[in-house]
Amino acid sequence: MYPQNFRTVMYYLSEVPELQQWLNKNLQQYQLLVNLLTGLLDRGFYPVPTDPTGHQNFRMDHTLAIIDTLNRFPYREPNGPLQVFSTGPVYKPTSSQWTETVDVEVLGGTPAESLARVEGLLLWLCQGATRPHLVVGNVASLHGTLVAAGLADLEITTVMNHLRSGNRVDAEALLADRIPASHRIFHTVAWSHFATADTFGLLQEHYNWLEKLTHVSDVSWDLASVGTWPYYDGLVFSLYGPSIGQPLIRGGQFRLTLGSRSWQGIGFTVFVGAYEQFFQGVF
Repeated sequence: MYPQNFRTVMYYLSEVPELQQWLNKNLQQYQLLVNLLTGLLDRGFYPVPTDPTGHQNFRMDHTLAIIDTLNRFPYREPNGPLQVFSTGPVYKPTSSQWTETVDVEVLGGTPAESLARVEGLLLWLCQGATRPHLVVGNVASLHGTLVAAGLADLEITTVMNHLRSGNRVDAEALLADRIPASHRIFHTVAWSHFATADTFGLLQEHYNWLEKLTHVSDVSWDLASVGTWPYYDGLVFSLYGPSIGQPLIRGGQFRLTLGSRSWQGIGFTVFVGAYEQFFQGVF
């Protein structure tokens, strides 16, 4: 039992309009987070705890922390993809703020199996009255384009680093002298311009995956979209909502090695605050 004076203070605080509004907002975000996690559990995903700090730095990504934890267990050949998730804040150096996230990973299995699992999740998460916009790129396609243009490995790495940090100006400036038509790399192309899977060198399985997502989201292709992290090696995607300043969801296919073990799969991060702004009756 709380003391009577404590209950009295909390009662009067709850009557302050600004505080009540803040409390209601936090309650809504908590309920949204619970629904997200419950939905993942219902779909066969396992939770993996991750610490908000690691290697003496603030956590900016859950994927490496998840893989680091899984590496501590003996390896056994999985029967199909391993589905895991973690939740908690990540630090954004650009804003010096923490952002609440849910990180979802589908590890192992064939690329087709992993894409199918993520497709189901995105179809679930994209439902609602507001139609989102999915922007898709392919790291392998861009790398192949730069190799074909005669860029050296160091130049390609520099371009990729600029793009990962969101610095398209320097990336385009570096390419301008080497690739006369480099400005085309930085043009976003609507899905309506995709005639076949051969467009932009897409694999048939990638084309089919995106075709299904057009039922719930607008889809655009952006060859200069390479994701945030260097371990992405295939499709990358970011989901946006109208008039929301950051992605709702961001992720892609990846391959990385930690210790003596290599992992491949596809995953994404849900940014809970941005997703809450978009959220309308998804669940």
